[in-house]
Amino acid sequence: MRNALMLVWLALASSACSAPDANLPHDDYCEAPTAVAAEALSAVDCSESTDTGYTSGSPFPITVVKVDGKPVEKATANAYYVMAQAADKAGVTLKVVSGFRTQAEQQYLYNCYINCNCNNCNLAAKPGYSNHQSGHALDLNTSSSGVLAWLNANGASYGFKRTVPSEDWHWEWWGGGPGGGACSAEYAGKSLGLSGQSYPIVSQGAAVVEVGQTVTGWVKLENTGTATWKSGTVWLAPIPRDQPSPFVGPTWLNDHRISTLDADVPPGGTGTFALDLTGSVEGESILELGWVAEGITWFADGPKGGGPDDGYFAVKVDVVPSTGTGGGGGSSGSTGAGGGTGAGWSNGGAIGVAGSAGVPTKLRSGSGDDGGCTLSPRSAPSDSSAGWLVLALMALLRRRERRNPTANRRALRH
Repeated sequence: MRNALMLVWLALASSACSAPDANLPHDDYCEAPTAVAAEALSAVDCSESTDTGYTSGSPFPITVVKVDGKPVEKATANAYYVMAQAADKAGVTLKVVSGFRTQAEQQYLYNCYINCNCNNCNLAAKPGYSNHQSGHALDLNTSSSGVLAWLNANGASYGFKRTVPSEDWHWEWWGGGPGGGACSAEYAGKSLGLSGQSYPIVSQGAAVVEVGQTVTGWVKLENTGTATWKSGTVWLAPIPRDQPSPFVGPTWLNDHRISTLDADVPPGGTGTFALDLTGSVEGESILELGWVAEGITWFADGPKGGGPDDGYFAVKVDVVPSTGTGGGGGSSGSTGAGGGTGAGWSNGGAIGVAGSAGVPTKLRSGSGDDGGCTLSPRSAPSDSSAGWLVLALMALLRRRERRNPTANRRALRH
């Protein structure tokens, strides 16, 4: 009888959870997941689905794929797969036992813990507070031969950390590692937020451009794909795709390609693309932007493209009438003011002509192409009669000198 009671007590103890420590809740197990039979390599299904993830109770949209049949946040899945390939080359097979959990799944586990009527009464975090709901936490097959030792030695090199001291199977990825992965696109970019463009975002207002004027600017994008962005291959382009843009200017390659890179940008680097806007038609509109690897893929398209979506970057542009006009001439006896330069009206303006000093001027209507007025001097009196008077006076003086040279020399001395 005593031995029977002992066996019952041991059975109950083996199924019960220990009290949570100060670091919990991080995970929802108090026992190691069952070891998984060795296979060739983790299987990855890159078909994407969206759900709601949680971090510290705050919801956010999450994109998940499947690894070994378990949902895993996409970037975490890529990092894990690169690590799993490296482990496989070392003769160690990694497997995902548990990955992302939905709010409903977490609520079920929490109820089991509170009511102690399912899931072996295992410890569970409150819904919204399990790191598994972030998609970045994985329970791995550390009971399998060599797995834990390999992870302890190499996991950090791939961005994975063991975050719960009492759980050797619980590993998390929040960035880092060599990049790449089975579900990673070759051409993908990430916004840098407000620091990533020189223009205001659409909600902040419009960039003002005069008709005929070109304003200069730029937009930046982080390379989150696996391919190096080559100058002359990766282009910033207006959306709709391959359609003429009304903002085309002298620095654009053509009316549907804006700019490329000054130098190649490797994965993890940041590329800067010139974004110069030229005003042509008055009015306010939105210029949507996209990226294309010429002859390969648009960034918004799969499977080689991984975003951003067409139009995710956009600039509101307000094209206004030009303020450049021709100048009026100066008044009589003064120098006229020069005219405006550059834009003129809608078709560009000419530089105004300065009035001639000391000569009255009049305005002459321009042709309509110079955006202002030109100036023409009034006709001045002819100088021919004054010349004849001078010649006659000189002849008279010579005649008088020949008649009385001494008197004239005396007049010059005094």
